[in-house]
Amino acid sequence: MIMRRLFYFILAIVTAGLLLLGSGQRAALSSTNSCYGRGVVVAQISNSQPQATGDRPMKSFTLLEMPNHWQKLVGIDQQDQCFDYVERETNYVTLSAFMPIELATNLVTQRWSKLSERSVESSIAASIHNPDTWLAPEDALALHHLGYQIPAMAKVLPTLSPYQFVAAK
Repeated sequence: MIMRRLFYFILAIVTAGLLLLGSGQRAALSSTNSCYGRGVVVAQISNSQPQATGDRPMKSFTLLEMPNHWQKLVGIDQQDQCFDYVERETNYVTLSAFMPIELATNLVTQRWSKLSERSVESSIAASIHNPDTWLAPEDALALHHLGYQIPAMAKVLPTLSPYQFVAAK
């Protein structure tokens, strides 16, 4: 809880600094903030191959933590229009359903690296002991990259093929 509050405090300071930048940058920031709603940015990535993300190529993705601790994925297309991939409250979002596994892994590695070791280990343990808790494939890869061992009995969802991406329209 203390780490989360510290994260929010640091995020507020960074956001305030960004708001003090030039007017062109402020306009772009307020435009994207309208895409985010009440969410707190936990990870962002640029997409060097927008065409790999479906019929509506996305040039960037932002992962948000929303009130009540659910996550939201927002994509920005090549016309700077935002697309909300998760339009409802859910805790069961596999980002690799919307983007290549490499992008999804990069995004969630940022998110996991901001959490305490205890929080990460609790999530891994939940995937073993709670029948309703699964790790997304990008989560398992990200945790492995961060040096965590994923026990064989942890439940990990299968990786989707590129043909299963849901096109953003």
